[in-house]
Amino acid sequence: MRETSRRLTSLAAQESEGLPKIGLRARHVVEGFLSGLHRGRRFGWNMEFAGHREYVPGDDLRTLDWKAFARTDRYFIKRFEEETSLSVTLALDASGSMGYASGQTSKLGFAVELAAALAYLITRQKDQVGLAWFSSQLHGFLPPAGALPHLRLVWESLEAVQAGGEADYPANLRAVAGGLPRRGMLILFTDGLTDPELLHRGLLYFQSRRFDVILLRIVDPAERDFPFRGEYLFTDAETGGRLPVDATGARAQYLSALAAHEARLEETAYELAADYHVLYTDTSVSEALFRLLSRRRRVRRG
Repeated sequence: MRETSRRLTSLAAQESEGLPKIGLRARHVVEGFLSGLHRGRRFGWNMEFAGHREYVPGDDLRTLDWKAFARTDRYFIKRFEEETSLSVTLALDASGSMGYASGQTSKLGFAVELAAALAYLITRQKDQVGLAWFSSQLHGFLPPAGALPHLRLVWESLEAVQAGGEADYPANLRAVAGGLPRRGMLILFTDGLTDPELLHRGLLYFQSRRFDVILLRIVDPAERDFPFRGEYLFTDAETGGRLPVDATGARAQYLSALAAHEARLEETAYELAADYHVLYTDTSVSEALFRLLSRRRRVRRG
């Protein structure tokens, strides 16, 4: 037993070498999240045993067959075939408004950390993960693939994403959809500070291709609560426009407009048969994962 534990520790250490910091954080979050689940509980899809193959870096170490190692002195992985194999694309709105932060974490920073954790979880379950990020144009696109080298590339790309410009949802989501195989899953990270009709037009390209769409609206607590008082000069992060406001007097009007906007976003998601989640940047990535995947599990069961 001690020898088995030592070998697992050695393999894990080898795989950690050279990982981006965001990747180390993502793995820590996901493994901690999974270890906290009840025994036997799994967020994923049913799998059936399908034989063995030789171990390669990036494989889930818990699927190592130690009996096969004892016979051959070589590492083998227990292969499984999933009833549903997924191709998941993570799309990040990197427009200027996503750079806003009333606290330590910006909306984009939160989205990046959550996307990194999801990328690890997806790869860990032997599915394929892709990445796209955009504002006024499509800044980067990695088609879905599996294995550790691709996951590292996803993490390195996430570390380089910066907020700026206005979001063009129709053009950029159309470009992403055109680079993907028919069917799959799209997870869109956005603050939703746009005309919902533009978001609807962009996501229609995925609906027509029978994609499963998850819309994650990332919100700063200050946007939710509007804690400002007195005179403020608000600046539009995307256009640079400035507007002097009596924040105290404008609060009720702002909250009313926000509620109406959120209702339109929910309606947009409903029309597209998309899962819709609102996540706040003062929430931990682990808690966000739990909320997202718990609800996803309930929807799949229903």
